Amino acid sequence: MLNEVEAMPIRRLMVSDCVPVIVALKDKGYSFVEIAAYLSKKIGNPVKRGNVYRVYRDHLAEEEMREANHEPDEIEEE
Repeated sequence: MLNEVEAMPIRRLMVSDCVPVIVALKDKGYSFVEIAAYLSKKIGNPVKRGNVYRVYRDHLAEEEMREANHEPDEIEEE
């Protein structure tokens, strides 16, 4: 089994693995084009602006769903 694992290709980093980096760069005012260029250099594969946008948009949608499903803390009456 170890031989099978050693024969497997190394998993490449995907744009979806970079959500924290994308969010941090967007918060600093970088454009999707600039973020794609940065990730392309870091990942070693070409990254398109549209891919960065979709990952960012999906992240925002997930955050909204989490917030919507989170019930507010109950306020204790005195």
